Amino acid sequence: MFLVSTYPYWSLSFPIRDDVDPVIVRVLQAVAADSIPEPVDLAALHPVPRYYLADWRRLLNGESEPFMGCPIRLSRDFLGRQQMSIEFSQHDNECADGGWIFCV
Repeated sequence: MFLVSTYPYWSLSFPIRDDVDPVIVRVLQAVAADSIPEPVDLAALHPVPRYYLADWRRLLNGESEPFMGCPIRLSRDFLGRQQMSIEFSQHDNECADGGWIFCV
């Protein structure tokens, strides 16, 4: 048996639902603008996304500097709905004690 440690690369794009908590949207807007989110907004998040969104460079674990901008992008689709895209790498053992699940 071999145990291998990897750094998978994720590329995700999805719409932001209309009923998403405004705190989450404010944090994403700040991060996408390469600004530090308000501490009170970060405190409202689950600890795992809070860790990554407090400093977006943590999303690029295993990648070499210089980084070319924040990997989180906010845009609108052709119907005007807000959407988010994100590209990041992550150590397979990082914050994954029980496996991975994406909740959109």
